[in-house]
Amino acid sequence: MRRAIRQVPSVVALTGAAALLFTSVLAGTAGAAGATGRSPTTVGPVSAPDPAAGKTAASEAAASEPVADGDLLIPNHSFESGLTGWTVQSGRHGDDAGPACEGTVTVVSQFPKSGTASARLTPARACVMPALASAPVDVRAGTTYTAFATVRAAHGGAAIGLRYLDSAGGTVGEVWSARASANEQPATMRADAKAPAAAKSARIVVATTGETFVDDVLVSARFTDLGNQVKVNATANGTAYSTDGHGRDTAYTTLTGGHGFDAHLVGIDLVTTEVTLDIPIPKAMGAWNATSTPDGTVYIGAYNYADPGVNGHLYSYTPGADQVVDLGEPVPGDGFLYGVTGAPDGSVYGGSFPSGGVWKYTPGKGYTQIGPRPILPGIQYVRSIGYDQTTGIVYAGTGGSSHIVACRADGVGDCVELLPSSYAKYPWVYNLTADDGHAFARVTDDHGDDHLVVLKASVGADGAIHGEVVTDIPGLSFPGVSNAVDGKVYYAKSGALFSYDIASGTETDLKANTGIWARQWTVLHLADQDAYPGDTLVGTNSSGYVARYNIPTGKLTITQVAALPKAVADIETIVGGPDGKIYNAGYLVGGLGVYSPMRQDQQILVPNSAGYGQAEGMTVLGDRIYQGVYPGAFIKSFDPATAAAGKGPRTDCELHEEQDRPYGMLGAYGKVWAGTMAIYGRNAGALSVFDPADGSCTVYKNVVPEQSLVSLTASRGLIFGGSLVWGGLGADPTQAEAKLLVFDPATEKATTYDLPVRGIRAITGLTTAPDGKVWLLAQNHIFQFDPDSRTFARGRNAFPDLTYDPNTRITAYDGTLITAKDGYIYGAIRQKYFFRLDPRSGAVTVLSSSIEAFNLAEDGYGNIYLIRHANRLLRYVPEPRQ
Repeated sequence: MRRAIRQVPSVVALTGAAALLFTSVLAGTAGAAGATGRSPTTVGPVSAPDPAAGKTAASEAAASEPVADGDLLIPNHSFESGLTGWTVQSGRHGDDAGPACEGTVTVVSQFPKSGTASARLTPARACVMPALASAPVDVRAGTTYTAFATVRAAHGGAAIGLRYLDSAGGTVGEVWSARASANEQPATMRADAKAPAAAKSARIVVATTGETFVDDVLVSARFTDLGNQVKVNATANGTAYSTDGHGRDTAYTTLTGGHGFDAHLVGIDLVTTEVTLDIPIPKAMGAWNATSTPDGTVYIGAYNYADPGVNGHLYSYTPGADQVVDLGEPVPGDGFLYGVTGAPDGSVYGGSFPSGGVWKYTPGKGYTQIGPRPILPGIQYVRSIGYDQTTGIVYAGTGGSSHIVACRADGVGDCVELLPSSYAKYPWVYNLTADDGHAFARVTDDHGDDHLVVLKASVGADGAIHGEVVTDIPGLSFPGVSNAVDGKVYYAKSGALFSYDIASGTETDLKANTGIWARQWTVLHLADQDAYPGDTLVGTNSSGYVARYNIPTGKLTITQVAALPKAVADIETIVGGPDGKIYNAGYLVGGLGVYSPMRQDQQILVPNSAGYGQAEGMTVLGDRIYQGVYPGAFIKSFDPATAAAGKGPRTDCELHEEQDRPYGMLGAYGKVWAGTMAIYGRNAGALSVFDPADGSCTVYKNVVPEQSLVSLTASRGLIFGGSLVWGGLGADPTQAEAKLLVFDPATEKATTYDLPVRGIRAITGLTTAPDGKVWLLAQNHIFQFDPDSRTFARGRNAFPDLTYDPNTRITAYDGTLITAKDGYIYGAIRQKYFFRLDPRSGAVTVLSSSIEAFNLAEDGYGNIYLIRHANRLLRYVPEPRQ
């Protein structure tokens, strides 16, 4: 692939009457809380309720439908098992066929939608309307159901019916679609009806007066919760080494959980690789770091980003126990703990996010603060911690921008920054180890430019800390260096092991390639001295491989742990594939779930080991699905057919240019477009484009100055982008308001437009209506933009009850829009409102205010999908358009 970085010829910010056609009549401001308490006047109103009603500006749906649990599975829905489960009938109303209709229904290989078979209905003189009825499926009274069938009616006359039955099997209601006209290619037919009070089950019936081929007979409630979609090999992160209750050398590693699923602490015998422990870490979603103290106690620095009432807790585990002990929050309100490091006296040091502080835990006494909080002005991440017992110095490595701050553990004197300013271009000091008057830091750009920076520090006679960089070794791999033993530390470069002699400053290639990125390298004196004489370097990775390098003999052993459990992953984003299925990308641990509409029994789980990472956005171009993958801002793609077989994605672009999260993904004009957020500590996002024809990648950095680009759509040969004033985590915004980007691919000219309402900081939803107009969801406001006149034509605060704290970051998933096959626009905002927008009138109808879902995708039947409760998939079947 080729990659180019281009300066945009001109970025023009348009304000005033030229850009805002309706500013004079649409006055207002987002205000400090996102709403002023008054509804702005609207030209061509998005909706026009009584503003005094005190509710959302959108009209309410007539009645909230219940959410069904799982698919209603029609037995033998695609006739792969002949006519098993089906009944041949005469006419629409369920009369037994009798001998007159014998032979009018057969199973053939023509026109299948899925599989290799379909049902063929052929009327006869004695059976002028053969019908085929499914086996009954259970329904709930008061719920609206929709039946679907793929039908080819060569001579017209076919219809699909939804028949409701009572507990005795009698018909209590039915509805039929209009008759299909003759069609050469199979088409979808549907019938919709609410189940009557007496309904207990339903049958789907297809009847015809002409030759008809039928396949994929399906049914769905209006709303259906489809459960978890991404189940992956459990990912091991924070790792520490100790012994178990029987004295066996053990790696204690944390397996990542998710919303509603606790992380687990797993013990792995370092000699046999047997799993000897598997216990939950209550209320923890995961842990990036763990440590142990000389008495064998294991400490886990956990995180919880979902429940503000929990946040990041420190846990302890005593080998041989059957549960962990919750030690509470080191820093109240901080959701993530990092860099936990044990000290010889049994105390534990750590850092946190977002306060950017350093803390100490002393058993029996609790928590104390080390140094100022934040450790440096503007710092939110303390990502790594080192403690040197020989000097009494605590080292804190920061994220967002690279700093190493040294503080005396006894609290005397000032903390001192030791890392030279030349390292400021790197956003992370990701790992730290300290011993023998030295600190060993992995300084990284998160894109493969990693350095081992060795510092020497001491406490002078004046009580102050003095230090300097003595060595910089490029090419270091995660996770940095081991503990120091006999004056040496150990580490890896692309899997190959090296040692560094502290006294001489020399590096030695050990000629051993582990092939893994360990979560933690540690030198241990293993109990099995026959197999591992002297000291052994051990490491376990996220996938459950254990590496043991015996230092005296140079023998390397690598073993995979066989019994690590599966885990449910949160869903990061979803997309409707070119095959009509829904593709779910896993959060953090990656993985891919493939859902076949209305047939969850055909779910496909592609493991994270296949190479599917955390996709922040997905789109379709041609027959491929493209993913914007974090970290590193990769554009990857895959063929749905090969993905289902377990084949990994193809890497098309690595965007670089300090880009990290491709939220806005769009297939348009034969190319793939990506709107990105910058790396940690940076604000300048980018618009990028991948051209499959020649493999080129072009990055237009900072196209919306100092903002992220998180939503994209296309119209009239142009690309439209919605910005977010926040950049990478750890960076404060420099801009006050979000912008609408209009980019012309022909001229590479970019123009930004102010929104007609002041103070809005996020445009997270963008879509194009059938008439080519562009619609925006900007916090609680909806706007329409005319790409021809370059003016805003409609807009208002559609959800004034939703407020936005000016001090709280708005996420890229705050709101989403999608234009569906039925011509409506569907949206979701703040995991509260799921709504429908009619682009012809601008009217907004709330479909649900209780499903707690976000993100949107559409399947091949025109059904809408959302991510619910972070790790579940929800389907909505749209009402027939009137």
